[in-house]
Amino acid sequence: MFPIPTTASPIPLSAEFRPFSTPDPQPSHSTCGLASTHTALASSSLPAPKSSDNTFRHIPIPAHWTATLNSGEPSFCTSAFTVLCMLAYGHTTLMHWWTATCSGDEVLARDNEQIISRLTITSVVAGLLLSSTAALITTEPPRADLLDYTQRGPYLLLWASFGMTLGGMILSSTNIYALSTYNCVWFRTVIMSTRARVWCTLVLFAYPSFAVGIGAALCVAGILISAWTSQDMLVVALSFPLLILPVSMSIVYWSTVREPVGGRKDPLHDIRQCQDSVLS
Repeated sequence: MFPIPTTASPIPLSAEFRPFSTPDPQPSHSTCGLASTHTALASSSLPAPKSSDNTFRHIPIPAHWTATLNSGEPSFCTSAFTVLCMLAYGHTTLMHWWTATCSGDEVLARDNEQIISRLTITSVVAGLLLSSTAALITTEPPRADLLDYTQRGPYLLLWASFGMTLGGMILSSTNIYALSTYNCVWFRTVIMSTRARVWCTLVLFAYPSFAVGIGAALCVAGILISAWTSQDMLVVALSFPLLILPVSMSIVYWSTVREPVGGRKDPLHDIRQCQDSVLS
């Protein structure tokens, strides 16, 4: 029989099978140097902070981007500036637009998509109005005794509506093309670099909505005048509800979207206050 050894030398365990209770050996100086070098290389390979960091979002808006003039008092220019901002951008000031330009090209492109959507809707409405007006000014009325829109007054209004709508549609398409090519630096340093350029930019972006609105009003005025001069009293009587309904809907819409007299009241804020009072 073979002799059984009384003592056996321990078999060293590899690092993969070492128990958790066994302390790891202390790294040598060469290992520490390699680790620090690897950490330095990893930190140096990190991307540089982008312009969308919060540091750039708190830059104060330039004075020529605001409606405040040198006197600081409200005037016709400040009111016109506010109206242009609402028509061009959907806000009463350019603060949101300035924040987007300071936050990077991605944020500005996302905000421009909203403006492009608004301009696209304006172009669609302009196309429908343009085709309707063109049909009226190029055809004879089927029943001139009921509705004669070829009279001098209504016909001139329809021609004016056609011209305003066509101009608004062309400029709306131009703005859509231009917005897809803007970047933050060019936006701040070129088209919005001075107060005059800010005003011109707002006029260019606000004109499509203004032109299509005026064109629609002129077309409606031409049709209503034709109805009021009709020889049929039923047509004259029905023309008044057709005028009152859109005007009343405009008043209801304006009273809904305008700022409340006492300021905004968020129901979620009241709910949070109630929860805080219960918890306290």
